[in-house]
Order: sequence, then structure tokens, then C-alpha cells
Amino acid sequence: METLVGWVTLLYALALALELARPIMRFPVRGLAVGMVLAGFLVHTAFLGYRAVVIWNQLHSAGAFLAVKQDWYFGVAWGLTAVCLAWMAFRPAFPFAALFLPLVLILLGVGFFLADPVPFERGAASKVWGFVHGVSLMGATLCILVAIVAGSVYLWQVRRVKKGIVGFTRIRPPSLEWLQKANAHAVLAAIGCLSLGILSGIVLNAIAGESGDSALPWNDPVVVSTFAMFAWLSGTVLLGSVYRPLREGRKVAYFTFLSFVFLVLALALMLSGWTQHGKDRRAPQAPASRSSWISSPAGIADFVRIGRAGPRRRAEAAPEEKHAAHRTGGEQERARPVKFSFRHEAATAGAALIFRSA
Repeated sequence: METLVGWVTLLYALALALELARPIMRFPVRGLAVGMVLAGFLVHTAFLGYRAVVIWNQLHSAGAFLAVKQDWYFGVAWGLTAVCLAWMAFRPAFPFAALFLPLVLILLGVGFFLADPVPFERGAASKVWGFVHGVSLMGATLCILVAIVAGSVYLWQVRRVKKGIVGFTRIRPPSLEWLQKANAHAVLAAIGCLSLGILSGIVLNAIAGESGDSALPWNDPVVVSTFAMFAWLSGTVLLGSVYRPLREGRKVAYFTFLSFVFLVLALALMLSGWTQHGKDRRAPQAPASRSSWISSPAGIADFVRIGRAGPRRRAEAAPEEKHAAHRTGGEQERARPVKFSFRHEAATAGAALIFRSA
């Protein structure tokens, strides 16, 4: 995984450098920048495609669903890159990669260095709703970031128009009407994704209560910030439908920036660990017996680890075997059941491996 993430980051960084140098370059570099972004996007897609196959198999199996928080950040970064490529294709006169790729690189860095790489388990009843919850919040984050980019370009273009800077033809941003529509559509899509995310979160809490697990408290910082972001976005859209001046492009852009603050706050709380969101809240279970431990994945992994370390341990125990030769007959007889017990556990673990593979 480290190699793929490294290649993706390198390609995106090179494309960002070419886009930033685009206004001062005498020869066209747009085609090379698009090629870099496309190459990074393909590698990114291959990595997430593998992860998607794993998740799909888990959703359709009878076992537990193992979710990885890193995939969430990598998925948002992939969606931003897809929007960046689309906007670069439809609006080639403006270097959108210079605005999208910094966000993409930040998400890749946060996912790789700060997000928890250890999978956390979901029960069989909640794995589908947990998948819906994660994807919907991922979509809401993506839409808010797209709205931020559109709002930033809108405010920059308004400032250029006010100052009369309209003759610079190398960088031609889209029209104000197009930017305003893009911002409004992204905000509406974010509200829809947040609605689905909140609904699926309520269902997950209900499932946790029925199964005896501890539910996520409603005063959790991530829950509070998510509700605040949803209320703010929904309130601005409703007020804008009634009070026409609130639909003006600059006000909508400023409202979107405040929603971005709520988003950053929620992500920071998740990374800091001051929340129960995304943590294991299952009720403690009774310790498993020796036979169930041997047939479990953890027991099989421990047996394989012990088996691999066997030659080294036998080499270390060689000097002791010389002294064991002088033991009395009774001591050697007492040592035999230990060897038989280890062989019995080895046979049990091997049978469990064959049963699980079948």
C-alpha cells in the first residue's frame, strides 16, 4: 500500500507543480498536467478497486465486516480527483488542478499518517448500514469540498470584475453564473448525503441498543458538529428559498465556508480520539475456550507464528538438550505429554485451516 500511495502522491504533486507554473510558462503544459493527474487517478482507482472487492466480499459473506478508516480519506481524495478531471475537461482555460490537488494531497497525507490503519469490526446486522453511513458521510465531505472550490473561484472572479481585470486571457475562469450553480448544486448534494448519513447513524444506534452494545451518545462531539453542519446548510437553503438576497453568490460562498469550518472540526475530533464515533462499542464477551481459540483466525495466526519460530527455538534449545539426556526416566516420562499436547493442537489448527479454506 505504501508504494501505491507514494506513486499517487508523486504524480499529483507533479501535476500541481505544472498547474502552478502554467501562467508563467511560455510553452503549453496543460496537456502534461492533465496526463499526470490522469495517471495518478488510474493508480488511485486500482488501489481503491482492490479495496472495493474486499469490502464487497465482506458484505456478502456471513463473517464480520472489517472497515478501515484510511479508506475513507482515500475515497474522498479519489472523488475530488474525479471532479477535478471533469472540470479540467469542460473548462480547460482555468487551472482547477491548482485548487483541487492541494486538498487531495492533504487528504492522502491525513489518511496515510494520521488515520487509524487497524481495521475495526462491525457485526453482521450492522455492516450494511455501517457501509451506507460511511459512504454517505464521504459523499457529504466531497460535496462540501467541491462547493468550497467553486465558492473560492466565484469570490476571486467577483474581485477581478470589480477591479476591471478582465484582459488576462491565459487564465479565464468560468462565468459567475456557472460557478454559482456549481456551488448551489454541491450544497444541495451535501445536504442529501448528510440526511442519509444521519438516518443511517440513527439505525446503527438502534441496532446497537438491541444487540446489547453501547450506543453512540447524542452529545458526542462528532454527532453535535454533524448536526450543526446539517442544520446550517439546510437553514441557509430554506431561508434562501424564501428571502431572495440570501441566494446571492457571495453570501452562498460565505455560508459554504462556515460549513467547511464545521467539517474540519468534525474531522479533527475524529483524528484526536475525543469521540466514540468509529470505535468498538461492543459489549464484552466471555473468554473463548481453547478449542474455539485454536479454530479462530487469531489462534491460527498464532500457531503459524509459533511454527515459524520453531527452528530458531530448537537451535536455542540445543545446549539444553545435552543436559536433558542425563535426566532420570521419570522426568522424561513427564515431558512426553507436553509433546503430545502440542501435536494435538497442531492437528486441530490444521483441520481448522482446511475447514475455513473449504
